Amino acid sequence: MTSPTNNTKTNEFNLSNAVRTDCKLALAEVTDERVHPGLARVTYELDGSQAVLQGDVPTFYLKQLAQETASRINGVVRIVNRIEVKHAKVGGR
Repeated sequence: MTSPTNNTKTNEFNLSNAVRTDCKLALAEVTDERVHPGLARVTYELDGSQAVLQGDVPTFYLKQLAQETASRINGVVRIVNRIEVKHAKVGGR
C-alpha cells in the first residue's frame, strides 16, 4: 500500500485534508439513518475524490436519493453506487 505522500503524485484529484474532512462529514450525513430510516444500512468510502456508496435499501428511490445527495458534495468528482435494492418481504415469507 502506498503512503498518502506518494499517492498525491498519482492521484490528480487528490483532496486536501480540509476538503476530505468536509466530504467525509457530508457523506456521513447522506448515510445517516436519521435523514431517512431506509438509509441505515448504507455505508461509504472516500478514495481520493471518489465516493463509493455500499449497502442495501428497500427502494430504488432511496438508492437514487443517496447518490444524488452525494453528487452535490463539494470535492466529490465521481460516485460509485454499489447500493442494492432489496425489497422487504411482505407477510413474513
